[in-house]
Amino acid sequence: MAHDVFISYSVKDKTTADAICATLEANGIRVWIAPRDVMPGSDWGESIIEAIEQSKVMILVFSANSNASPQIKREIERSVNKGVTVVPFRIDDILPSKTLEYFISTQHWLDAFTPPLEKHLDNLVSILHSIFSKQGVETAAPRLKSPPLPGEEAPVYPDPPVAPAVAPAVAPPENTITLKVPKWKVLLVVLGVLVGVTLAGGVVWWLVHKGPATQTAVDKKPALPAGTSAEEAAREYYQKGKAAQEADEKIDLFTKAIQLNPKPGYYYIQRGRAY
Repeated sequence: MAHDVFISYSVKDKTTADAICATLEANGIRVWIAPRDVMPGSDWGESIIEAIEQSKVMILVFSANSNASPQIKREIERSVNKGVTVVPFRIDDILPSKTLEYFISTQHWLDAFTPPLEKHLDNLVSILHSIFSKQGVETAAPRLKSPPLPGEEAPVYPDPPVAPAVAPAVAPPENTITLKVPKWKVLLVVLGVLVGVTLAGGVVWWLVHKGPATQTAVDKKPALPAGTSAEEAAREYYQKGKAAQEADEKIDLFTKAIQLNPKPGYYYIQRGRAY
């Protein structure tokens, strides 16, 4: 890929390097940056050397990370050896190591460690255009919309409004009243009717099949076995009700126990559970 600028940076400063790349390309400056522009399957070191040789300018993202990186030192040495102009973009207020100082001590430094970063990026674009103008390098036309910096959301530009098609007016028939009811209201009414009918049917079914014993059945006491008191007979019916398996049988036996002895509360509790 033809390019004008090679960005040299430590992987720990990738956010800043991506911001530089986005700004330069938005202003028509062609950029080569790893790993984005390393072709799949190609040798990494060979790709770096070829990209440096084809560049007009190398931008060094200078920081404490790049200052200690052997890879950065090799890239700077190759750049100086090939006659590529190096522009240090300093994001940390530190001095270069002896090795880097040997290669870039005579270069013009661009200090960018004070916010905001956007101001320094604009200054970098102006410096590069000045360098390219002296070298006779033509850059592409800048884009109308600059891409967002890393960590920012891309702005949303709404599409221009489109005038809706106007259908020919149709006169409504005379003496006609049109009632418009939303579909959701119709569905709500239908659902309410269905729920009401279902509940009413359930209540009627329970009253007919599972309802409590009538007062007439309660008042009619069962006959006492000979020689047995009402309390003893009630207790016997209660025990039979507990042992019964069918709900209707339980209810009948507990009811008889209550008819004979209505005082114990647990008779009513057991019959309520049977219901």
